[in-house]
Amino acid sequence: MAPTALTTLSWRSHVDQGCRKRRRPATLSHSSSLQSSLEPGKYPPTSLDVVVVGNGPAGLFMSYLLHGHRPSVPPASAPPSPSRPSLTTHSHPAIQAYAELQARAQGGLQWPILSRPYRHVVLGTGPIGGDWWGPSVGLRRAQSLPRSSLDPSTHDWYEWRALSDGKGMQLPGLPFYPEDPALEGDRVTQSAVSDYYTRYADATGIRQSVYEGVQVSNIYLMSEAMARLGRCACPSRISPLSPAEGDEDYACSRCSPYRYLVMARRKPWAAVQDAEEEGEIFFIRSHAIILATGLFHHPIPLPYLPTTHPSPPWLIRHPRILPESQGPLAPPVLIIGDGLSAADAIHRLLRQGTRIIHFFPLRSPTQGKSPIARCAEPEDYPEYWDVWRRMRNSLKHPYHPDSSSDLHDLNEEDGYIGISGATLTSLMQGRVSFRLPQDPKDSPSHTLPFSTAMVLVGSGLEPHFLRGSLRSLSPTKDSKPTAWSQHDGPTMQPMTGRILPSSPSPSPSCLGIYATGAVTGQTLVRDIPGLCLAVLRGLEDDHIPHALF
Repeated sequence: MAPTALTTLSWRSHVDQGCRKRRRPATLSHSSSLQSSLEPGKYPPTSLDVVVVGNGPAGLFMSYLLHGHRPSVPPASAPPSPSRPSLTTHSHPAIQAYAELQARAQGGLQWPILSRPYRHVVLGTGPIGGDWWGPSVGLRRAQSLPRSSLDPSTHDWYEWRALSDGKGMQLPGLPFYPEDPALEGDRVTQSAVSDYYTRYADATGIRQSVYEGVQVSNIYLMSEAMARLGRCACPSRISPLSPAEGDEDYACSRCSPYRYLVMARRKPWAAVQDAEEEGEIFFIRSHAIILATGLFHHPIPLPYLPTTHPSPPWLIRHPRILPESQGPLAPPVLIIGDGLSAADAIHRLLRQGTRIIHFFPLRSPTQGKSPIARCAEPEDYPEYWDVWRRMRNSLKHPYHPDSSSDLHDLNEEDGYIGISGATLTSLMQGRVSFRLPQDPKDSPSHTLPFSTAMVLVGSGLEPHFLRGSLRSLSPTKDSKPTAWSQHDGPTMQPMTGRILPSSPSPSPSCLGIYATGAVTGQTLVRDIPGLCLAVLRGLEDDHIPHALF
């Protein structure tokens, strides 16, 4: 007996308790096959069905689905029993639907190729794996971060651990530990995760679709690009590059059937974060765009921070860049935040003998526990437990300033100084000014010295590459970037991943933009399959064409 094939539509019927008849979408003929058009090379193909922005785990699994893989319940699986206890429910319906599908496949889901593939590419700024790449990959291919942040002998960068074991980090199509599944109970290091995602791209056959060192700089509606910029994806229209030079009457019969124009720059990885390195420009015409960029890339401006660009060398806002060790007699490193990135930095810096001043907020009961407090388990997460213990001790013995700002007046435990609930008023080179909760409103600020400041709060999503009318799809909350699920502006349909502007009647021309992975506000790797299957349903509902081969 053949396995029960669960295409995206039958998976959808499992959720919606009904199945609509599928209409064959309109298709465009291409002269080359998927295999030949996606051979590894300098530039991606010019004409595609789908462009995925982001080569992290969500982008990789999205490519796995776009290659035609679909979930299938093995025939030996028992039907759901009415007496079986109900599953733990998830607030996101697509993730809940996938959990119910997994429950049906008692022996595990199979992922055969059951559908015609979409012509697509996955474009990523850095190495495969997105934020998970580690020194095992980065030391070979990345030199854009300071050497100290990549050197395992100084910072144990390769030993930073994920919160999950291998099973929690794996994607369908490849086990995390294919040779020894018994190892899956241990938390995995960051380098092991990055190596796994590199292996995943090779083992699942999607490697030819995944590009590294590519910065997506502009995405326009094709109609706007031609009408306003006089530009399309044809090589002869690479220029002009500004509206003033454009041809308002320009129209291209070859590009007009496509909905979007993607402008990107191909850079060597070492130059990706160099703003002065422009890179080589290329264009792609596509029917659909899938955003899988991750969430925590763009630090939000904070009132007490310098506004200069780039940031001064004494200010660090990237959790994986650690300052050089300066010894116990040097001014301490200032760390601001109560998330896991702050805890990781505190743990690593204390291990190398660096003194810490840690500013963290006081949370009310309605705000819930901080990420560090939620992970403060001495057996499962001993490093987070140690940081949380230090934070609690600082609450029991709070900082009481006097006329002196000498650090020896503070309660210090093994190089750690915690100050809770303070309001920062300014952050200048070597000096932080702040007020405490008990200070009178008009009282002067207190000051403390530091060597380097790590501000590990206020990062979010900012899809700066959405241009023209697509800017209306950018998510914001209180004028700050955020995930699409956490704001009152443009909406994301959870069962299709489709992003729509906030207007009641969105223009059909804005359809074809989807989101998956952490940009939806769901940041766990185990939630990625449900989110990507929802996007696949959106592609089918919107009749995004497949190329004929």
